[in-house]
Amino acid sequence: MTTLSGFIADLSSTRPTPGGGSASIVTARIGIGLVLMAARVSAQKQENPVLSNGIDALEDISRSLEADYAADIDAFESLMACYKLPKSTDEEAALRRSALIKASCGAADTPISAARNMNAALEVALRCEPKISKNIYSDLEAGVIVLVASVRAVMLNVEINMSASYMAEKKAAYQDITNEILGQAAEIETAFQKLKS
Repeated sequence: MTTLSGFIADLSSTRPTPGGGSASIVTARIGIGLVLMAARVSAQKQENPVLSNGIDALEDISRSLEADYAADIDAFESLMACYKLPKSTDEEAALRRSALIKASCGAADTPISAARNMNAALEVALRCEPKISKNIYSDLEAGVIVLVASVRAVMLNVEINMSASYMAEKKAAYQDITNEILGQAAEIETAFQKLKS
């Protein structure tokens, strides 16, 4: 089992993985942990289906993010392998380009999956907010802040994977997805601030 110090050492090294996508998924799971703690503590004081359902949903989302973490590393390593493919002939160059497009899409699809899971966690946090005890409300708020930041951070991977010239035909579609996901996170953040006030 990797310790926190081990993870930070790997993250700080010159190795390509874990990178920004993986780190964003880890921080998102920390954010979910904070929301879960706030929900569980509040549920001890008042039995409520909103909280119990929220706890179950957040646990499921956290497990999904664990799968996203592994997939993100695999996708990036697959992309790096494509850059090593030969390109001496026109046929090799064409095969390499096709492989790069496929791998780049895979390296973008994984952070998109993670971001959607993060937004789902934010929606659960928003539903739970009215039932959270005041003495632990700051932990809920911290969790929401971490989750919103994680969405924005993980989506940077989509941007970088669409920046290559060979991805020009795919870029617009992925930009639309990016705008949708970031817009959803911003809407939830605004809604949470309104509830808080």
